[in-house]
Amino acid sequence: MIAERQKEAARFFLDRTLGRLAKWLRILGWDAAVDPGVNELEMRVRCRREGRILLTRRRGPDFPGVIRIRSDRVRNQLQELVERLGTHLLDEDRLLSRCAVCNIPIEEISRESVEVRVPEYVFQTQETFHTCPACGRIYWHGTHTGRIQRWLQRSNGVEESGEQT
Repeated sequence: MIAERQKEAARFFLDRTLGRLAKWLRILGWDAAVDPGVNELEMRVRCRREGRILLTRRRGPDFPGVIRIRSDRVRNQLQELVERLGTHLLDEDRLLSRCAVCNIPIEEISRESVEVRVPEYVFQTQETFHTCPACGRIYWHGTHTGRIQRWLQRSNGVEESGEQT
C-alpha cells in the first residue's frame, strides 16, 4: 500500500511531534500536512480519505499506511522514511516547490511585484521569485538553496541517487 502511494507522489500526514520533519518534507516538495488537534484514529481516517501516509512517533500496533518514526532527529527521521518507502526523497523537480509553513505549492510571481517586499540585494541579484498563495511569503533561490541541498545530501539515503552514503 505505501509503495503504491509513493509511486504516485506520496502525500503525508504527520502527528504534532514531527513538525520539523514536516517542514523538511515540504522543502523537499512533498505534501506534508500536520493537524495538531487530532488523535491517531482520526489521523488514520483522514489519511485513508485523502490518500495519505501517516507518519507518527507514537508507539502502537502497525496499520497499513502508517509509518512509525523512531528517531527524534530530523536527519535520522528522513533516513528512516527513505528506508521504509524504499526510495529516495530528493527530486530536483520538487525541491523548494511548496511553502515550508503552509504546505501549499508556491507560484511564480513577477520580479517587479516583489521589489518592495524583499531586501534590495536580493532584488538586485535574483531574477525569479515565487510566492505562497496562502500566506504571501516570498521565495527565491539564494545561497540557502545550495546549503539545503548539501545538508540533504549529507543526510544518509536522501540523495537523488537513492543510494545510501
